[in-house]
Amino acid sequence: MKDKLEDFIRQHRKEFDSHEPRSRMWDNINDKLQKKNSRKRWFLISAAASVIMAVGVCVWLLYPSKPKSNDSETAIENEINLNINNTEVYYSALIGEKRNELNQYCKNQPDLCKEFDQDFDELNIMYGHLKMEYSKSPDKEVVLKAMIENLKTQVEILSRQLQVLENIKEKEKKLKNKNV
Repeated sequence: MKDKLEDFIRQHRKEFDSHEPRSRMWDNINDKLQKKNSRKRWFLISAAASVIMAVGVCVWLLYPSKPKSNDSETAIENEINLNINNTEVYYSALIGEKRNELNQYCKNQPDLCKEFDQDFDELNIMYGHLKMEYSKSPDKEVVLKAMIENLKTQVEILSRQLQVLENIKEKEKKLKNKNV
């Protein structure tokens, strides 16, 4: 099919070359392309500006400006926030490891794991409330201690849940060995 078309074009090349488009036709095509490109460009610029404005408004609403304090207070606050973040990262990693271990057992005990998840979700929700309260509280130290206690409790509960599942697994193995 392709060869026939190429042969036809080669044989009738002079006929194709004898007809030329009007000189204004290329100008019309170019004008239309420019209009399409400028519309696209205007749309993209508008969309980008809208996104930037939306992000700016969100940042402005979520992080209201704080009154300026002296440098030593700011340095202390930054160090405290860094320590809080490090503590949170540590416990989050530990909780993540425990949850991964727990998920391995949950394949065989899905009903029990649903109960575990409910307990864990309640603690997680409480931690979120404490975290919000921390930013508003005048006594940040008390709230911070409660946040750390919550994280420790989450790790402890996950460890206990793992222990329960391990005990169940051991009992199942013993029963299986007795039956064999």
